[in-house]
Amino acid sequence: MTGPAVSEPVSEPAAVTADQAARWSPNQQAARVRIAQAAARLVARSGIAACTTRAVAEEAGLTKSTVHYYVDNAGELVDLAVLTFLRQFADHVRQHMEVAADGPAAFRVLVSTFLPSEGGSAEPGGAAEPGGDRTPEGGGVELGETARLNSLVLWTTYLAHAWPRGAHAEVLTCFETIRALFEDAIGRCGVPDPAERARAVHLYLLGAVQHNIMRPLPPAEVARAVTALSGVPLHQ
Repeated sequence: MTGPAVSEPVSEPAAVTADQAARWSPNQQAARVRIAQAAARLVARSGIAACTTRAVAEEAGLTKSTVHYYVDNAGELVDLAVLTFLRQFADHVRQHMEVAADGPAAFRVLVSTFLPSEGGSAEPGGAAEPGGDRTPEGGGVELGETARLNSLVLWTTYLAHAWPRGAHAEVLTCFETIRALFEDAIGRCGVPDPAERARAVHLYLLGAVQHNIMRPLPPAEVARAVTALSGVPLHQ
């Protein structure tokens, strides 16, 4: 199969199906990655509404026809953008968790990504203080030291955008990407039933994110709830 190809190397693979991997050349797969990363940067900076074919083409330095070749429709483009962003965000957070002093410290790192920054709020796409560079090395999303997921866009707008059109697997994959971080973190803390506790904490924090849109919850209240659900003291 022939089609637009991009020879520029890309550092991170995008999610492709087995069929696509079999019929696309390495250059074609690289083009898909380039599109995915450009779309993810737009979502991180400006939210889902900014993730249009035209905007992604401009961000990636490609033509609209090239984007259309690798992505079937606008819905798939948004799915690709959000999942790419969340996977890069999860990798970013996991790196900070891995260098934490112990399990509870790693857990606190993760929980902090769901809470508003002191004296500030999240960027439209969910990453507070994204770091400044438009296109970092490797083409991924530039995430600052205090990047957070406490935004309406990812947890509400994407769900409303994707679920009605039947993108159930894509939505669940996005949520699972973050839930797995909680299971890993709590699993390092030596408490029983880490998978159940991870699910409970994740669901609570998703609710807290949405509540904070209307009225921020007192940090002490969040800390008590997370500690009760996880069995891990949130504060040192």
